[in-house]
This record gives sequence, C-alpha cells and structure tokens, in this order.
Amino acid sequence: MIFLKYSFKTKEKINNTISKTIEKYISKKEILEDLKKLFSQTKSKSVKELIIKNFSNIHNEDVIPFIIEILENADDEIRRNIAYVCKNFNDINLAHYIQKFLKSENPRLKASVIIALWQFEQLRLQLTIQISKLLLSKEKEDKIAAIFIL
Repeated sequence: MIFLKYSFKTKEKINNTISKTIEKYISKKEILEDLKKLFSQTKSKSVKELIIKNFSNIHNEDVIPFIIEILENADDEIRRNIAYVCKNFNDINLAHYIQKFLKSENPRLKASVIIALWQFEQLRLQLTIQISKLLLSKEKEDKIAAIFIL
C-alpha cells in the first residue's frame, strides 16, 4: 500500500515535470505561428475551422491581427469561429470588426456575433433588437438561431 502511494506521487511528479519542460520549450507564440502557417497552407475548410477554434485555447493577443486579416475573405463558418474567438478576448475594439456581420443573411453567423458581443453592455440594446428580429422572422433558421442565443 505504501508503495502504491509512493508510485502515484512519483508518477504525478514526473507528469508535472514533463508539463513544465514542454511549456519551457514550446511557447504559445510558437504554437500560434505554426497554426497560422498551417491555416495559410491548407485548403481544407474543416482544418481551417479547427485552427480558428484552437486560437481561443491559446488566448494570445497575437491571434487578433491574424483573425482580423482573414475575416474579410473568410466564409461564414470561419467567421462564426472567429466571432467565438473574439468573445474570449473581451476587447471592445474587436466589436468593430465583427459587428458588421449582424447584417448577414446567415442566421448562424448573426447568432455567433450576438453571443460574442453580448459581453459589452453598450451594445446590448442593438443586440436585443437583432434577437427580436430573429424571433419575429418567418424563417425557421432565424428562430433556431434566436433560441440558440437565448
């Protein structure tokens, strides 16, 4: 029994040491640069979506210029993922770049933007109006997007 406790503590200590060693050698910045390079090189939409989603896990300010750069030419799914990433930065300056997508015909994109921007009280009236429009719409997808938001 004593041996098991000792083994567990040793294994835990080894895992912590490995984690700390990895953190020393692989910085978030290096991971970010590799993901940006992969994003630029791949033609796979699903890989690009996964890369954008992972930017929210990295939570590094260096992500912001990159996502802003790709935002204009991205498709709606990539834009939805970018809105999700923007939500995690809590930066009102990002609102300027994604707010224009509230006019999108894509209700899923609109919903993602509303969710991302909801953290900013000064935008809530405008966002509430957008949610109301989705709820009052005759389109099923709009109503689903509104329910997703709520």
